[in-house]
Amino acid sequence: MKSEVHSNSLCLVPEGGSYPAFSVIIPTKNRCNDLVEAVRSILIQEVIPAELIIVDQTASDQGKLYIESLLIQAARPVRERMKLCYVNDTGICGSAIARNLGIEIATKDIIALLDDDVVLEPDCFKQMLTAYLSDPSVDGVSATVTNYVRPPFVQRLYTAVFHRGPFHDERQSIYYNADRLRCSEPIQVRKFGAGGMSIRRASMGAVRFDPYLRGVPGGEDVEFCCRLSEGTRLVIAPRARYVHKMSQANRADTHWLQKQVRAAYYVYLRHWRTKLKNRLCFAWLNVGFVAVTLVGVCLSRSMRPWRAFREGVRIGTEDARKLSATRTAL
Repeated sequence: MKSEVHSNSLCLVPEGGSYPAFSVIIPTKNRCNDLVEAVRSILIQEVIPAELIIVDQTASDQGKLYIESLLIQAARPVRERMKLCYVNDTGICGSAIARNLGIEIATKDIIALLDDDVVLEPDCFKQMLTAYLSDPSVDGVSATVTNYVRPPFVQRLYTAVFHRGPFHDERQSIYYNADRLRCSEPIQVRKFGAGGMSIRRASMGAVRFDPYLRGVPGGEDVEFCCRLSEGTRLVIAPRARYVHKMSQANRADTHWLQKQVRAAYYVYLRHWRTKLKNRLCFAWLNVGFVAVTLVGVCLSRSMRPWRAFREGVRIGTEDARKLSATRTAL
């Protein structure tokens, strides 16, 4: 199902300036209220997308009706310049497939991907596009999450000690220091979060999110970035900011250790096991996993952390092997 509004070649820009036209894609399922809040934050952006593509896996069309109503009530320049494409299809299984469908529908050269539970600051898109315009060598720009709480010292120490090499997540220190960095220039990174990222279509090429990952899996955004061409330049723009509410709707009540282990095993087996350095980093990471698992068992006096660790290993390994077997058969 699709609703369209006339779209110009350039986005809405204050003071007569011009920014490249871009597409925004939001996958969603059973989060109508979150989706409405996310779209509200898009409609008041200083730079409006040329097209908004929502891929909804919800059984009802309530979300579509709400979003169309929001667009009708939006300022006239927004209604005239932004095209809405709303796809309602319960046959779509998982955010990865939903994002891929949105990418195929999108027509603009820059594609932004948002989660349905984000709230953008009014100049978020403007700052993302400014990063592209300021440096034409940039292939992808991510916004900065502003509401992640800095973890306790022990957790930071554990991460610093055991998450080495490709398992080091440079995004987190940027997010935790979002206020201090808010006026900083773009920072080069190796990986994005799918909640608030953008990429040039030409830089993405044929790369898509892994359709074999179902539900809301961890690591799909990192895995996507791993498959981009060598030399692809990704940056996080600290001036482009958004809140990630981490809505619990449609999320399984899974132990954090299971999620982290599953994502690490999956991405490692898919991309990082070919180099000796990465294998050593992975072995050291597993030492950390076992250590934190044993501490968890002792503190909770429960075997749940151990079961979470084993389940994460099992699912992550199965995901990687399943995909490899499928591609070999093809």
